[in-house]
Amino acid sequence: ARNVKMKQKKVWKPPSSEKLALSTDELVRKTLCDIREGRHPFCHNEDRLFELLEKQVELIDSIENPEVKLELLARFLNTDGILAEFDYEDFAELYTDMASYFVEEAETFENKEYLAALVHDLALNHTGEDGRSAVFLMVENFLPKERLTLLFEEILETVEMHNLENAESVLEALCDMADCVQNTEIYERSRLLQDPDRSNSTLLDIANFCLTAKDIASTKRLLGAVTLPQAEDLEDFLDLRIAVLEAEGSKSEMIALAEELYERFPKEMHLGKLCSIVSIERRSALLDNYIKYHSGTNISVGFLQILVAFNEIERLEVYLNQKGDEQLTTLPAETLSVLAEELEDKGADKLASRIREWIVEEPEDLRE
Repeated sequence: ARNVKMKQKKVWKPPSSEKLALSTDELVRKTLCDIREGRHPFCHNEDRLFELLEKQVELIDSIENPEVKLELLARFLNTDGILAEFDYEDFAELYTDMASYFVEEAETFENKEYLAALVHDLALNHTGEDGRSAVFLMVENFLPKERLTLLFEEILETVEMHNLENAESVLEALCDMADCVQNTEIYERSRLLQDPDRSNSTLLDIANFCLTAKDIASTKRLLGAVTLPQAEDLEDFLDLRIAVLEAEGSKSEMIALAEELYERFPKEMHLGKLCSIVSIERRSALLDNYIKYHSGTNISVGFLQILVAFNEIERLEVYLNQKGDEQLTTLPAETLSVLAEELEDKGADKLASRIREWIVEEPEDLRE
């Protein structure tokens, strides 16, 4: 039999794929959308996905239009949900770098409404992962305070009017932005939307935020709303009350409450604070009591720092003799070097040399 080549019917063919090739921004947009939605074939392959993300960074970097570049940077950050699956340092660093890249580009971009829209989208699509958090924490670098105030209200209204699945994460974004500009009202409203029951831990968190913002009146109001604090809540409650009394200049009440806090929770951080406000005689008694009853069997870097800070050279020697110099090898080399330098500044060269003898430097290959 003879093979007969049939004449092919002529049909219309679409333009080649090369002619229909996506532009760079369209390609990046599509790729990032596929990653975000979990549709991309590399979404469950750690190495291939990381290489793909790095390629998107290169492509975004090649975009000259600043508006398009900012949009694509925001789209990149909107893929940070993958951090829940790939909890690796390389991925985290990549997103941190891209968030900084966004802020850097935004700082010189003049259309603030466009920037506000991008941040609004980043907040409402927050996954709860840390990839985009740096944008929220540095938002004042590129948005004026008046526009931020309006943005806060827009986001809060959306949360209150709609049953968002990621409402908790959206409110976390608001808290970060409120932290950036020290807006106590927005922080309080956001946290209470997260916890409508107004638990003691939430009230104390808001009170602490108000204290750092130097809003003493709000701090006192919130502390007044705390009911029968127990355990860790009680510790935070007393600590905040002490800080309020210090801000108000009520020294005697502050000392009494600091004594109570240390008695209930004999921790080094409370000891250090108490030592800084009591008499020298009382401080000596507190330090001796700690060495005798609370120092445990292992050497404590926190207590070493307290002794050096208050120039308690003799007690430091007693403490080292009690614990044994060899225990210094268990402490970070950098920390011991700082302590030795501080001792040298105070003229305690002999003790500084004694500490330096036990510094164990970490091998360079392990640090890397």
